[in-house]
Amino acid sequence: MKILIPPSEGKTKLKSTGPIFSETNFRFEREVGQIVRLLELIDNEDLKSIYGTSQEKSELFHRQNEDIFKSRCAPAIERYTGVVYEHLKWETLKDSAKDYMEKNVLIFSGLFGMTTPLTMIPNYKLKMNVLSLQYHWNHTLTKILDSEEVIFDLLPQVYRKAYTPNKKNVIQIEFIVENKGKKTSAGHYGKAVKGKFIRFLAQNNVYDVKGITDFEYDGYSWNGEFFVKDLWLINMNPQNPIEKKDSVLIIDDLIATGGTAEAASKLVEISKGKVAGFIFVINLFDLDGCNKLKKKNYKISSLIEFPGH
Repeated sequence: MKILIPPSEGKTKLKSTGPIFSETNFRFEREVGQIVRLLELIDNEDLKSIYGTSQEKSELFHRQNEDIFKSRCAPAIERYTGVVYEHLKWETLKDSAKDYMEKNVLIFSGLFGMTTPLTMIPNYKLKMNVLSLQYHWNHTLTKILDSEEVIFDLLPQVYRKAYTPNKKNVIQIEFIVENKGKKTSAGHYGKAVKGKFIRFLAQNNVYDVKGITDFEYDGYSWNGEFFVKDLWLINMNPQNPIEKKDSVLIIDDLIATGGTAEAASKLVEISKGKVAGFIFVINLFDLDGCNKLKKKNYKISSLIEFPGH
């Protein structure tokens, strides 16, 4: 099992005291060397388009990358300081959770391909979407990942192009905000949730899809396809009259397609309550509402069965 996560633009500015990169026997030393040689061929006037900043800073980043094999290293998990890593809070994890991460987490990188949290890397700046680096890494990373039984992919799209997933073993983890049926990516805030999610996996020793369903944070919950935060339901229930771990029996006079019942269950679960089951007076059985709820493992009871057509 592997968990694929992105690097961060933010990196520690503290001077590294670890080994020099050329002395670390890095797994992809040859591939990194190829990228460095490619960088050495780039003209100064093209640097801004590669590094996306001022000419002065671009030249600084470029020299840093060219000297990568002479630079001192720090563990990747300490090198990256972006939002995902802030909310992951590596330094507060127990040793068992850190061991889990070192065994299962792979951090993608434009310059280094992928590393474990404790892989020693120098400071650098190079995105995956420049110099066609996704294609430079694709064959190597795909070959390594193809044999994994389960992969939780938390990568942005640009990093997903750096390997070709075997659809049978890859679960792409997305964090979605829904408002009145309209779904959008959680965007920048999704990075914070992603960090919390990675921490959850490590603390709970999760190795399969079933294990991720218990993750809930700030209104996000697993719907069988992705983690979704339903703003409309949250706004409809601002005072949370249902308290955490309350067991709620939902009673209604009629079930047809099940939409209203499903919305009611979401309100309960957003409030951290548990749906004990549903009781309906009439079930319009051929509209399939009860079956939809049963597929979600809810207990259902009805007094009268009646066709809806």
